[in-house]
Amino acid sequence: EDTELAACGVRALGEGTLAPERPVLVNASLAADAVRRCEDAGSKETGGAVLGKTIRLPRPLPGTETRVVTILSSLVEDHRHVGMETVFSFSPEGLAEASRISDIRGLGESVLTVFHTHGWSPDCRNCNPNSACPLADCSPSLQDYEMLSLFPSKGTLLPISGRKPGVHGDHPVLQIHAWHGGQLQAIDWRQYHD
Repeated sequence: EDTELAACGVRALGEGTLAPERPVLVNASLAADAVRRCEDAGSKETGGAVLGKTIRLPRPLPGTETRVVTILSSLVEDHRHVGMETVFSFSPEGLAEASRISDIRGLGESVLTVFHTHGWSPDCRNCNPNSACPLADCSPSLQDYEMLSLFPSKGTLLPISGRKPGVHGDHPVLQIHAWHGGQLQAIDWRQYHD
């Protein structure tokens, strides 16, 4: 059935642009939380489950070609997920708990995917413009491709927060990756406010 954005808790659209063939809306609180968690974890990777849903609108959003929209609404961390520098592993029990949390919330969400952070240096705060920074950027790694076996659909999204070379500013960024041409590529997305 067609669903209006307001029925999904989307009250207003914020910053960002949408990929015409793959519109993704990300809760502004989720985006801010992912960046904060990256900063707080420093060079150690962290992550968790992403709750959300895929809906069909009565008409496409402006500038898009499809009525199908993915909404990423909330992050759920769990102490059973384990992160170290350049390595992160997800606990199946932690992901199952996130699924139970989505049921308790009663918003029609499910665990759509997982997010994680790549390292950030809280000391230098110069990770983005510093081309010599040894920390991984927010592009998918080989380990990220392996991790996506948890979500084998070609419709799976992968949010990663971390440094982005060439970007000005002293905070990590959040990138959303989607399958395109046989690999994960960063796509445009837009914030929403609930």
